[in-house]
Amino acid sequence: MDGAKSGDDALRRRTLIVVVPIAPSVPVLAWGSADVLKSVPGIKVLVIDVPRGATDIGLTTERLQTVTELKLRESGIKILSQDEWNKTPGGPTLVIAVNIVGVGCSIDVSFREIVFVSRQGKAVAIPNSETWGRSVAGTTHTPEFVVDREKELLDIFCNDWLKANPRQ
Repeated sequence: MDGAKSGDDALRRRTLIVVVPIAPSVPVLAWGSADVLKSVPGIKVLVIDVPRGATDIGLTTERLQTVTELKLRESGIKILSQDEWNKTPGGPTLVIAVNIVGVGCSIDVSFREIVFVSRQGKAVAIPNSETWGRSVAGTTHTPEFVVDREKELLDIFCNDWLKANPRQ
């Protein structure tokens, strides 16, 4: 019996090793629909300063900013200057956030704006509310992996933007 039991334990250990592979990235998490992007005249881009884990692999805030602005311009989405943004109702902002810890990373692209809700019969402003967002997590050792995932999320954003604001 002991031999059979130790054989079963060895099989379970081998099975565990086979069953627990680490994928390079997980599917995109999503919230919000294209409808929230309708009639927004343009957006400000805000890339959250990359953490030390990102700079350790050679990824910079400036590179993410450039990639984001280029992708938006290619899709015909107006990037607002600070002055234009200050004058635009709702404060529409596309926020890019990257986090890297060890070999794990997450990339978030979210559209934020001021949202008004009714509370006890009064309109209450909630600034910086995420009304659209996509996120992906994965494992990486390269800035190219992170930038490629960012571009994929930006493609989804641009497609939703164009769906809500068809070119005329």
